[in-house]
Amino acid sequence: MEKNNQNKYMQELYRKLESSSDATTPDDFLDIVDKIVAENVPRSIPVLMKYLDNEADVYLMESLMIAMESYNPDEYICEFISVFHRFIGKGSFWIKGLLYGILNNEEYFGILKKHIREADKNSMLDLLYAIERQSPPHRLQCKELIEILEN
Repeated sequence: MEKNNQNKYMQELYRKLESSSDATTPDDFLDIVDKIVAENVPRSIPVLMKYLDNEADVYLMESLMIAMESYNPDEYICEFISVFHRFIGKGSFWIKGLLYGILNNEEYFGILKKHIREADKNSMLDLLYAIERQSPPHRLQCKELIEILEN
């Protein structure tokens, strides 16, 4: 698809996603998410992240997380760390879940380590300290990332 046409198509999908987020079934919402992800435009990740909500249906949120994780790992993680701090208030549980997914994957963890300094430092430190306290299996990884951020 030509870049200009793709931009128009993406904007239309974003409008449909916005209008469907409250008015339709979870499956209708996820159908639009699937169309967005199928276009493989990494700048869509922040658009999708804004729908992460601690009060929303678990099935819907888990499906949204899986959809975001289907992007190219480098692009996904770079987009995640550049914007996650904007969505912590409303979607902290799910943001933390995405970070656990990154920590649980060796390739993803390597990418995160490489780009961690691009994250909002205080927000990332807060998340890492919380995970370090709550999850003994992730303590060493968190300590390593905290050390990178603090030095």
